[in-house]
Amino acid sequence: MAEHQDTQIFESLPGAGPNPSARLLATFGDDRSRFPTAEGVQRFTGIAPVTKQSGKKRYVHRRFTKRTCPHFEHQTFIEWVSQTILHSGWARAYWELQKAKNVGHWAIMRSLAYKWIRILHRC
Repeated sequence: MAEHQDTQIFESLPGAGPNPSARLLATFGDDRSRFPTAEGVQRFTGIAPVTKQSGKKRYVHRRFTKRTCPHFEHQTFIEWVSQTILHSGWARAYWELQKAKNVGHWAIMRSLAYKWIRILHRC
């Protein structure tokens, strides 16, 4: 981790100690062409929602991570996001806003992870 060119970015993330920052860095990796968009990371980790549509019906649900996504990477983002709520003002504000709307805890966590992945991909 100390030798990677993006170490400083991942170590500076709110709530990311030595283990979460290394796990996040490992998920993104060295090969920039692996995830040309943030959506690629979101789908790979199981954070992106799945939309099914047929005719006038539309159904949005979470990805079934045990069958379609690597559990370790999904868990990495969810665990880290729980720490960002404690260490980042906007993450805490977002969590409280969604909680006030009666959104479930895990739906909020996935939604917040979705936003964080877009930020990390941009960095």
